[in-house]
Amino acid sequence: MLGPVDAEGARLGGTQMRILLGLLLVQRNRIISLDQIVDALWQEAPPPSALASALSKISRLRTALPSGSISRDGAGYRLHVDPEHCDADCFGGLMRRSYGERQPAQRLECVEQALALWSGSALADVAHIDFVRPAAVALERSREEAQELRVALLLELGRPHEAIPSCE
Repeated sequence: MLGPVDAEGARLGGTQMRILLGLLLVQRNRIISLDQIVDALWQEAPPPSALASALSKISRLRTALPSGSISRDGAGYRLHVDPEHCDADCFGGLMRRSYGERQPAQRLECVEQALALWSGSALADVAHIDFVRPAAVALERSREEAQELRVALLLELGRPHEAIPSCE
């Protein structure tokens, strides 16, 4: 989530598969209705075959991900994600840990580990999708806050030269 939508080792294929995974990731561990999936995939103009096509894409994504990752749950689907395997959850955990640390050096270490998880803009290839955009914006705000905290901690530690980006 902290860059282009990706699932380690999974071959996702085209844009709609990435949109589907992005939607499921944003709503990870929660049920998403099939109607929401169709709306996310086709936004304003779903074709007559949208429902069947969405079910096919869900099936293909289930095959691409580890067994049991996606389950049918009532009227929708749920992506089961262990927080340790989601970069956004790891980022959040490291940032919470940084606020729990008393020493600036330990806080800085947590913040830098959190920022190192980023590989581009949040949900980069699907952030334009209505269902995904709010999560992408929130993640980007969190990243900006982390960057600001990093600078403040570097200044507090007397290392202002590290707070200034390189011009190379």
